[in-house]
Amino acid sequence: MKLWNQLKVNFVGFSQSFRRFPITAIWLIVLAVINAIQIENNIESYGRFVYTCFVGALLAVVAQHLYERFFIKESHRWILLASSVLLALGYSFLLPSGDFEKIAYSIRTFVILFSLLIAFIWIPTIRNQKVFFHQSFLATVKAGAITVLFAGVLTIGVSAIIAAVDRLLFAVDWNFLWQILNIVWTLFATMYFLTLLPRSFDRKRKPFSNEEIKTVANPFDIPRFFEVLLSYIVIPLTAIYTIILLVYVVMNIGGEFWTDNLLEPMLVSYALIVIIVYLLSCNIENKMTLFFRKVFPKIMLPIVLFQTVSSVLKIQEMGITYGRYYVILFGVFATVAGVVFSFLSPSKNGFIAIALLVLAGISIMPPIDAFTVARNSQLGILNKTLQNNEMLQNNQVIVKKDLPIADKVLISQSLTSLYDMDELDRVPYLPDTFEPYGQEMETTFGFPYTYSTEQDNGEFGQSVYLEWESGNVIPLTGTDYMVRKYIYKSDNEFKEPIFIQSDSNEKTYTLTTELSEPYYTLRLLDTEKKELIVVDLQPLFEQAFEKSSGKSEVAQKDMTWVEENDVVKITIIAMSLDEYSDQINADLYIFIDIK
Repeated sequence: MKLWNQLKVNFVGFSQSFRRFPITAIWLIVLAVINAIQIENNIESYGRFVYTCFVGALLAVVAQHLYERFFIKESHRWILLASSVLLALGYSFLLPSGDFEKIAYSIRTFVILFSLLIAFIWIPTIRNQKVFFHQSFLATVKAGAITVLFAGVLTIGVSAIIAAVDRLLFAVDWNFLWQILNIVWTLFATMYFLTLLPRSFDRKRKPFSNEEIKTVANPFDIPRFFEVLLSYIVIPLTAIYTIILLVYVVMNIGGEFWTDNLLEPMLVSYALIVIIVYLLSCNIENKMTLFFRKVFPKIMLPIVLFQTVSSVLKIQEMGITYGRYYVILFGVFATVAGVVFSFLSPSKNGFIAIALLVLAGISIMPPIDAFTVARNSQLGILNKTLQNNEMLQNNQVIVKKDLPIADKVLISQSLTSLYDMDELDRVPYLPDTFEPYGQEMETTFGFPYTYSTEQDNGEFGQSVYLEWESGNVIPLTGTDYMVRKYIYKSDNEFKEPIFIQSDSNEKTYTLTTELSEPYYTLRLLDTEKKELIVVDLQPLFEQAFEKSSGKSEVAQKDMTWVEENDVVKITIIAMSLDEYSDQINADLYIFIDIK
């Protein structure tokens, strides 16, 4: 009986979710159909359809929350929902046709989706003295965690059942599994998530019915497990991480802190963790959470201020990229969050949602959006650097090999940024087929792609691998033995000899690898340990790196090295070669021909 009642409650919850979010449900059904078609046959404009469905579904959720918070008449609801549909279709038609995997389209869509997510968390708390932003945030996190758990268990169970049927009964087309998972994650998971979202009613609206109360537990309750996890595990770990960062910042505030690019993502992630933990801790009252709320925002504030200043200073060197643009915007947001958390009560946490929505809007609004600003900055740096080196005349590039290494880096990185944004067509003096990592780089400018100012000193790493295609052919005529050899300097196993047993003359040959700084030497010995041939691998490394011209993929002939004498011939084909400071590694196929 209890099981039947629970199933009835769950069914009622789903039906209420469809009634509450009808337009969102329609968008999700359309998305599920599109995914189903894509699984069986590729859809030419799949990206456009998926982006539109995601944006439309979230817009409809935001419209429903606006209605629940500020309106009463049913006609207002349908006006808001219709407006959300028009906005989604407008978004779809404004997107240019073409490759939707380009980074600009994906990031702009992600920013829109993230803004809509923040909006539907924030809207129920506007002018609400009973529900605050941190409570709505908690309810959303709980709903998401429960949904992922249920959908994940369902995924595992369905996959196991289909695997068992395929193995024990009859063959199953694995596209069938993807079709089932499409329904699980596109329809079940999303609609179940929506059933767990709390409503935000105007005071004039009628309260929940008894049936509705039974279907949704209090979304603002804190599970004991979650309280213990946050208070006694997450907060102490965050404290330790904070101490490490503070020690580093204090020790390096006079120098490396302002130039260390590796530190930037660590500080951004730290600020994000503090913000999330703070919002969740506002729902728990104990000594640990009170201490965290009182102290950590004040620690975060100077750290994010320093990081934002550091990111701005880096602009002077390399200009603005879309990544650094968002890092700086996040620094501004984290600073606002630090001020709000430090000096205002938790009931005012909604101000950070306003700040986030404003900054997100700025980042996608031309001409001050991330990609327009980054494009103009990188075009300016590229043209200025070429003009300073007298390499640009009448919109034509003058090939020059001997310019400073710092300018080579500037030119290379500006071209890479423009390439990543698909903006190279705005550079009139480049060939139509130009790629910064390709041969055209050296042909056009006179030097290969340059990663770092340390590259000319050999201090910067290089990595190449064999350009392996289905048409690659390795002639084996005259080859007696083939050996695969992995060489990793950090692993002493490369020193272990390889013994090669001869079937014809009952001889045993030994292939040894020795470190001959900075590269390696191969030696082939016969049964009496007499040296038959010595192969120095340094020429192979130098040849491959020289022929790569900054690319990662190298043709087979340039990854091949042959050594021969009157006794033996050795042909080496490298699958990959790496050189990072004093760490030199190789993955080799060695073909041995005993004469």
